[in-house]
Amino acid sequence: MLDEIDKIQTRAGGASLQDVVMEVLDPIQNYRFKDDYVDLEIDLSNVLFICTANSLETIFPPLLDRFERI
Repeated sequence: MLDEIDKIQTRAGGASLQDVVMEVLDPIQNYRFKDDYVDLEIDLSNVLFICTANSLETIFPPLLDRFERI
């Protein structure tokens, strides 16, 4: 669960946190996750990420396109 995704701010001159979230939610790049602590690989192809937001206006439009709004 990603809580209050609308409060992620873009930093000038650096990598945007919204870009990082887009990369994390990209199923082509991140179809699996390796937990180094327990040395276990997890298949993310059937994972549902739940994100909350108070306002849709502040969410980066390409990021918003990746969501199903309910």
